[in-house]
Amino acid sequence: MPIINRHTETNIHGYCEVSRDYRIARSAALDANPNPPPPPRIACPMVNASRSTGAYGRMALAGTDAEHLNRWSKAIGLTPLGMRVVAYISGRRPNIVRNFIQCNFNDQVINSGWLHSLKQNVNTGVLDQGVFTQEAMNAFVWAFHPELKGTDITQEWLYSGAGDTLYLDSTHIQQVVDYNIAKSGRNNTWIGRKISYFEMKVLLVDTLAQEITLDPCNPNKRIKAILVRDIYDLYRYGWIPALVEQSLAEAGLIELDSLSGASTPSLKDETEVSP
Repeated sequence: MPIINRHTETNIHGYCEVSRDYRIARSAALDANPNPPPPPRIACPMVNASRSTGAYGRMALAGTDAEHLNRWSKAIGLTPLGMRVVAYISGRRPNIVRNFIQCNFNDQVINSGWLHSLKQNVNTGVLDQGVFTQEAMNAFVWAFHPELKGTDITQEWLYSGAGDTLYLDSTHIQQVVDYNIAKSGRNNTWIGRKISYFEMKVLLVDTLAQEITLDPCNPNKRIKAILVRDIYDLYRYGWIPALVEQSLAEAGLIELDSLSGASTPSLKDETEVSP
């Protein structure tokens, strides 16, 4: 039975990700041996991934008190104080003061909490109903890559060569926000627009993305971006992008294991990943 060790690859733009064979094997392992159905998933994908045992066998954010929040925030590169404030106001309005006093929050009410309501349904929508759906993922990606509209942004498609250099970068944020607003059907979306932009910029692009060089003739011009297949794996499985995953492991918050490749599926497109 072959063992696939976790290792990373860097593509032509300087983006580092887990290798394709490891990516396929770990996703196949979850598909083959799913845990009991979880409660509705948290709409914030990073909090959802960190408060679930599915991907890593343990929670990267083991508790919702200040001590655990501080350690987790530092590991992923966020300011602990800012993260605590966002966490405490994410609950239901009557409990916000208590959250600050007790330095704790209830992650199970984020989807119906005060911060979520302020967004006026302006969000990516991929986990908005408490589950991952292919339709929501398609609509999200089509918002910032309209040339792909009509293409299903599936695992098979992304794990093939088609997903090697497909990114969400900082120049796409406004497109995502505009899509969110159009989807929300609200007219008064000033607050939702600001919060949604903040989440895209700080919690997704700035935190989980990497600096890459898209123009080889101008290597000093760099932009922060995240591969769409890393976004897919984060939303569907709770797998965190490689460099942040490594930081969490170095902080002792998760463990990175080798995998059996016995059940690794073959994909329809066998195009090699970029070296």
